[in-house]
Amino acid sequence: MRLPSRFMVTAWMLPVLIAISAFFAVRIEAETGTIYVADLVVNNDTNYDSWVDFSWSYKGQIWHIDRAVCIKPHKWDRDTIRYNHDDLGPQIRLRTEIKLAGCANGTHTVLTREASVTKSGRRTVSIQEESPGRFFLTWPNVI
Repeated sequence: MRLPSRFMVTAWMLPVLIAISAFFAVRIEAETGTIYVADLVVNNDTNYDSWVDFSWSYKGQIWHIDRAVCIKPHKWDRDTIRYNHDDLGPQIRLRTEIKLAGCANGTHTVLTREASVTKSGRRTVSIQEESPGRFFLTWPNVI
C-alpha cells in the first residue's frame, strides 16, 4: 500500500489548521471586553428648532460626531452608539444649538453636556426652556 505524499497531507491539513486558529482568535477577541450600547433619546420640549450633534469618544481621545439632526419643536430623535472597548472609558456628548428662526439660520444658544458610559441602556434627555430665552438640558451624569 502506498502512503500519501507530504504535499497531499499538507494540502489537507492547512485548511483545517486555519479554521481552528480562526475559531480561537474570534473567541478570544470576543472575551477581551464588554460591549456597551448607549441609546440616547432627545426630546425637544421648546418652541424652537434645535440642531443636535450626537458625539462619542474614549477618555483622552478626540470626539467623533456620530450623527447630526434638526429636531423640530415638541418632537424627538435618537441615536444608538456602540462602544467596543469598555476599558478605554467610553463617553457620549450631546451638543444642541437652539435656532430661533429654523435650523438653517443663526444660533441663539449652544448647550453641551458629556457623560461617561458605564453600562448599556437607554437614556432620555430633554431640551427645555426655563424662562424666555433661557434653555437647559436635563442630563444624566452617567449613561
